Amino acid sequence: MKQLNRDYQVISTKHQELLSRRESAKLGEDVEQTASDVTFRVIDPPFVPSKPSEPSKLLLNSIVLVAALWRCRSAVALLIADQASGGRPAITGETTRSSLAQDRYPDSFSGAEKAGNPGTYRFRP
Repeated sequence: MKQLNRDYQVISTKHQELLSRRESAKLGEDVEQTASDVTFRVIDPPFVPSKPSEPSKLLLNSIVLVAALWRCRSAVALLIADQASGGRPAITGETTRSSLAQDRYPDSFSGAEKAGNPGTYRFRP
């Protein structure tokens, strides 16, 4: 009885495999049939234009120039600041952020009242 059941399982599995292969072959055949039925029609024939199309070179070059100048504005500002300072660097290595803030906003800081850490100041109330 076990042998009969095993044989039935093997035959049933093979049968399912063959059915699936037949179905996939049938689908492939249907696809080939529909693909051969497809026809292409040319609606408008191609033509050569009377003048070639191209982007406006003047407009394109102007846009690139403006973009380049916009990106270089910080370099130009640094060069102007360098010329105004007589060639001396405007910010040296010894200059700290807090001392720059104290120079810019002197009323906010008390130079005599240090918080204990170099370069930090207490704000006046």
